[in-house]
Amino acid sequence: MAQILIAEDELLIVEDLKSKLRRLGHTVVGHATTGEVAVQKAIETKPDLVLMDVRLRGAMNGIEAAQRIREAHPMPVVYVTAHAAAVAEHANQQQHQFVLKKPFSMAELKAVLTLACAGETTPVTSQT
Repeated sequence: MAQILIAEDELLIVEDLKSKLRRLGHTVVGHATTGEVAVQKAIETKPDLVLMDVRLRGAMNGIEAAQRIREAHPMPVVYVTAHAAAVAEHANQQQHQFVLKKPFSMAELKAVLTLACAGETTPVTSQT
């Protein structure tokens, strides 16, 4: 299963994601609450993929953080956001980037992670 970095500034959401990911058999290599820390941790841990909230604390948003991470170490990025429409166009322009709309079900999380880990090239947007 995948090693995953979580970039999310809401600690309740982080804990929920950690629990869901572990139940799916994935390993959480860390979490970050700012874009800057997400970039640093991704470079240090080299996860298989990043779950990236679009709105993070600090000066760097999730989209910019994902771009910097992928420049340093190409990997799939799953944007986790309540604002999927705003992110979908950006993700569709990038290879190996996906959008998962909050709130999402365990089945949706599993499906997106399966596609991302399999190296799919077509971004997927959850439409719950």
